[in-house]
Amino acid sequence: MVRLLFIDRRDLPVVWGHTRIEATPLRRMAGIGAPPFLMALATEGAGGRWDVLGYRCGKRTPWQLWRASTTDGSAFDDVRVVLDSNDYTLPAGTWWQHVATVSYSPEQERFLCLKNAEVEEGFATYAFFSRDGESWEEAPERPVYTEGDRWGAIWSSPAGRWITYNKGWLRWERKRVNELFLDAHRTVCIRSSPDGVAWSPPAPNAYKRGMRRERGMRRVGGPLVPREFHVAPDADDPPDLEFYAAWPFAYAGRYFLNVLTYCGSFLPNGLPPMRPDGHGPGTLGHELWVSDDGLTWERPFRGQDVGTSIMAGPIQAAGKLLFYNRDQVWGVPEDRLTNVSARSNGLFETRTFTVPDRPLRLNVQLPGDGFTNHHNEAYLMAELVDDRDRVIAGYDRNACLLQGPIDATRLVLRWQGATSGRLAGRRARLRCCFRGARVFAVTA
Repeated sequence: MVRLLFIDRRDLPVVWGHTRIEATPLRRMAGIGAPPFLMALATEGAGGRWDVLGYRCGKRTPWQLWRASTTDGSAFDDVRVVLDSNDYTLPAGTWWQHVATVSYSPEQERFLCLKNAEVEEGFATYAFFSRDGESWEEAPERPVYTEGDRWGAIWSSPAGRWITYNKGWLRWERKRVNELFLDAHRTVCIRSSPDGVAWSPPAPNAYKRGMRRERGMRRVGGPLVPREFHVAPDADDPPDLEFYAAWPFAYAGRYFLNVLTYCGSFLPNGLPPMRPDGHGPGTLGHELWVSDDGLTWERPFRGQDVGTSIMAGPIQAAGKLLFYNRDQVWGVPEDRLTNVSARSNGLFETRTFTVPDRPLRLNVQLPGDGFTNHHNEAYLMAELVDDRDRVIAGYDRNACLLQGPIDATRLVLRWQGATSGRLAGRRARLRCCFRGARVFAVTA
């Protein structure tokens, strides 16, 4: 089985020209309905059915965890409540807040639900466990850590840990725009745990403790989580960039993080759209990060906007990858989460693979979205190269020329009528010369 997706530069050992890997913008999926709750987790079961868990809650209100199933990601059946906050009593001065996450560990064979609550020093995170997704028990530690206004969570099999991606705070004295805090900016604060109860770092993010006001704005309190547990904006980012929220998902053997980027404004506080405390809408976009283990992250799509926050998904159904953001469903065609492209002439090679006995197929747009094709300049030529960097006879680029318009997820590659099937068992790489195209995957 060959399934080569182009996610980061490791997937392209050789490139030439302005060849680049990009995140594909998500699109609203018309006619596809969201579940009657905020989706938190979707796991594929037998017979093409997906088991989904989600929650209903607000600020300072009771909340519930719901469960349902679906085959198409749009119609949901067997919808029911499996956890109700009215069965649990919070300490005095604590109120349930507006975010929850659900993760599943196949190694531990259990679910973990994390729920935030507001406390005087910031936010507290409570944990609930289940073996079957139906019966839930609260963790003995209440809370398991102090942090969690907006965040996502996942189980990482490579790391063997539950991981959360919290809206953290770091001190930032060089801040120039008006935005909630005069001396701090938002980060992605990463915590992890082998059991969902004891978390590293154990230090609280107590940013409201000792907070004081100056000129109507706030100065951050503390203590804060040490810097080594944060992913913070760097010198290659806009100087006012902040990471407001982050939601992870797993796909094609990698971990992805959908990060809501944000900035304040020089507009006076209280002048729309700025609130009196300096908090504004401020969204810069939704950036996709990539990781092998969920702990160490790369930003190959820095500054690219995928179009929306992703709180759960993907569900793969009807040839689409479906992602959920509150009551909205967004998506892309299958295997089109990222792509390799070149506006001018480019070249790339795949990793070496064993040629299957089925024809190689291309997931491709020609011309690609955003590229012009005034005089049919867009093209793709493909050839097969052996492990000694020699073009295999009969499979050179001149024998496989594609010109658009083409928009196909499983286009059979042919070299003057012949497919790759007669090379079955040989080791090879696919080399493509192209222009004005987007290539998403090579499959068989």
